[in-house]
Amino acid sequence: MNYLYLRVFAVSAAVAVAFSCQEQNGPADAVALATPEVSATVNGDNVTVSWTEIPNAATYSWNIDSNAARTTDQTSVTVSTSDLAEGEHTVYVIANPALDAADQYTASQPGSYTFTVTAQVEPQRLETPEVTANPDGKGGVVVSWSSIEHAASYTYSLDSGEWKSTTDTSVVYQTSDLTATTHTVNVIAHPEEGSAEYRESLPGDCSFTVQHELVEPVEELRPWLGTYTLEFTSTVVVDVNSNNQAEFVFEKGKAGIMENRITIQPSTNENYVWISGLSPLSEYSLWATIKESEDGKRCLGIVTGDMAVAQDRKGNDMVCAPICWNEEDDVVTIFSGTEYAFLIDPDTKTSIPRELVSSSNVPYSVVAADIFSLDDGVGVYYGDYPTYIPAGTLTFTQTSTRYAAQDSKVMTVVKAAPTSMSSAVTK
Repeated sequence: MNYLYLRVFAVSAAVAVAFSCQEQNGPADAVALATPEVSATVNGDNVTVSWTEIPNAATYSWNIDSNAARTTDQTSVTVSTSDLAEGEHTVYVIANPALDAADQYTASQPGSYTFTVTAQVEPQRLETPEVTANPDGKGGVVVSWSSIEHAASYTYSLDSGEWKSTTDTSVVYQTSDLTATTHTVNVIAHPEEGSAEYRESLPGDCSFTVQHELVEPVEELRPWLGTYTLEFTSTVVVDVNSNNQAEFVFEKGKAGIMENRITIQPSTNENYVWISGLSPLSEYSLWATIKESEDGKRCLGIVTGDMAVAQDRKGNDMVCAPICWNEEDDVVTIFSGTEYAFLIDPDTKTSIPRELVSSSNVPYSVVAADIFSLDDGVGVYYGDYPTYIPAGTLTFTQTSTRYAAQDSKVMTVVKAAPTSMSSAVTK
């Protein structure tokens, strides 16, 4: 058992204890100095003994438990409790006059103070949580851990990422948010804040493997499956300024073509498909599903909102969001709070223009869509700058009903600079 020494002090009355090394006698008419009033305080792992300053005293002699005396010209001394045995100890202090005043004053009677050194057990480490992972049957993995006695909260981390706090004993991860590989969750139990009896546990952990099982989409989505060539009428250019902030510029009329680089494939949810190649983050897929246009057409919509595309290393959800342009001020911004970025006409396979209005009633046109995190401003994840995003009117030409299956992965952040916008605009 490891011990840390704590001090419990008790004051005793001043007693007359002669120091073997201190001569108390002097000339008959010499006056004894006043007896020091001794006290003690706790300072970390030390005992600090202090006493009153005595008029006409030049030095002070002190000892503990009548051991060898030491002399100081200060009015306090500090002693480590590691040098003292467990139990009661008494410190004695005598005030001494100056040598050239020995005919006027003699040493004082000793003042004393008694304190007790007691042993206390080092704070006990909480039991390590036992962590398990099981599928919930709804596309998620439930990571749960044993309830630990004396624990007030728990922190957990996925794949050595950001630690998050909870008072619950479980957390759910959606497999669609995770890469198809083995993941590890660590959990630490914590006592009440400021507890002197207990300290945090060692981390418990468990690992689970995600294998994305692609499912056949509903019949209405199946005709969309295949490989496509994409033509676009404009481009959004993303570059980094001198403050390491990402700046978005809409270059109207800067057209281009991406031959056989877009695939629409089954996802892990029968009501959605994955579109890969549309984002410059080419290894990550966007969610798409059937949405109804204003004129009643059943179109393919690029899903935004809280449908996570992936998670970054800090655990932030990465979602698709519409990139919007205000023509009057030539300003590009990112919108949040929408259900979809834009729709693709089922007959022409061309994107349908969409207008959004900001909370301050500023009109914007949706010109593109891409992957961002919106938890704290706008998180941008491009590895190279400048980066080019197909924008304007998008036309999808199906070149094959076959597709090269790709898996959605957890984002590895190469550069995550906030954009020049302080936050996403909320519709």
